[in-house]
Amino acid sequence: MSDGPDLTCLRRTLEGRAETPEGTPAHLKAFTWWMLGRRGWEVDILNEVSSATGAGKLPDHAAAAGFACHALGHAPHDSTPIQDHLEWLSARQYFLPNRPAHLERDGVAVLGLSLAITTLTDVGEYRRWLDEFITRALGAFPVATWESSFILAARIVLDPTREAAALPTMSPEVAVALRAKGLLGSYGTKGPTAWNAVAGMDGLDEGSARAATLLVAFDRLVADSLPARLANVEVEDVRRIVRALPRAMKRWTWDDAPKTPRSAVGRWEIENEYHVQNMLWAILAPLFPDLDDEEYLKSLGQLQPRYDLAIPSLDLIIEVKFIREGKSFSKVIGEIAEDVTLYLRSDTPWRHLIPACVG
Repeated sequence: MSDGPDLTCLRRTLEGRAETPEGTPAHLKAFTWWMLGRRGWEVDILNEVSSATGAGKLPDHAAAAGFACHALGHAPHDSTPIQDHLEWLSARQYFLPNRPAHLERDGVAVLGLSLAITTLTDVGEYRRWLDEFITRALGAFPVATWESSFILAARIVLDPTREAAALPTMSPEVAVALRAKGLLGSYGTKGPTAWNAVAGMDGLDEGSARAATLLVAFDRLVADSLPARLANVEVEDVRRIVRALPRAMKRWTWDDAPKTPRSAVGRWEIENEYHVQNMLWAILAPLFPDLDDEEYLKSLGQLQPRYDLAIPSLDLIIEVKFIREGKSFSKVIGEIAEDVTLYLRSDTPWRHLIPACVG
């Protein structure tokens, strides 16, 4: 398992860029919050759509309503304002040669419209209109781009049987994020290329919607790839974990006063090597199902060695050394040398030993 990017820093960067600044269009705000799984914004967006009339109507509004409805899991009690916006949109002309394209190349808006239409009832005419619109839009722009990927997603929302045909030309990070949102059944083999896009923070400067998509793709890829990554873990990876113990102590409980009115002062004392073993077990057990502790090995003369912790799948033993005040480091080194002699004999299954020295 390679070191790869600093995942914590990467995620924090994506989180920071996923904030929606003042002036963000309604549909991009709604998309970002929908993508991130946030709650509590949906009614405000629907109210904004209801209040937009006449010259105040924008394609953004119906798209934003679609994300709000999907987040809520149902259409609003009064869906007339959304239907009015859809009627207005469907009556307009698009793809005119001398007019700049707006909705025609706004993939996020098209996806929002598809979600609005599939949430409402008795809107078959708008479904047909959007399906024809999507066909023309996909023919007008390059494939495998950010915008075309969301237009493809809108086609899948309208007709899930089209997923197999649409997936190959969808941007990998978009496919992974939409799989996380439940709009796709799979992202196929796009995981590695999606990770390259996420780690490279592709298009991060293009706004909160892009950052939110990368962030959701990041979380999904990490969740999906962890078992595979652990299957390729090496002894050096465990050594890194042990070396990072000081950082793991950052939130260790050591209170000067009670944290709540009814609690006592909490101090998690570490007084001996058994306490250190307990801490290591808590850290390693979720990662290594075969982690074992304190098993006796084959006798060597009068000695019957017993290791502290072991990971059989790595042929690895971890020995804890609790260094008390006054104990010389040369003595600790001598103990480690003895452990190597005892545990890494040719008649044992162990081939690696990591000392965890704490004091």
